[in-house]
Amino acid sequence: MGIIGAFHVLGPKALKEDDAVVTEDLKKLSKKFLQQQPETTLLQEWSSYKQHLLTGAFKDMDQVTTMEKLSSQNDEWAQLYPSLSQLAAIVLTVPISSVNCERDFPTMNRVKTDLRNRQ
Repeated sequence: MGIIGAFHVLGPKALKEDDAVVTEDLKKLSKKFLQQQPETTLLQEWSSYKQHLLTGAFKDMDQVTTMEKLSSQNDEWAQLYPSLSQLAAIVLTVPISSVNCERDFPTMNRVKTDLRNRQ
């Protein structure tokens, strides 16, 4: 949960966090997902991105909308913040829960049982 929770730094609520907490979470994400890039690059991107969250283009957006804009390869934000863009794309592909999978298995078993009973 620590890695997944660290992605909160991409959203507007990160502005209310202590800078030390945000920096630690950025380092954690950098170590896990951006191993080819120095973490200083991510920290520099964050300081610029933070201004856009405060007063710029991302000011009144929620976290999901912000991440969608950041991760869009057709938008200038991916070129401006390549490390943050990569992290946003990662978090948008991570499933939030496994409820559907957990529901599907009992359904599959029920269908198999029904088919066997019909034969």
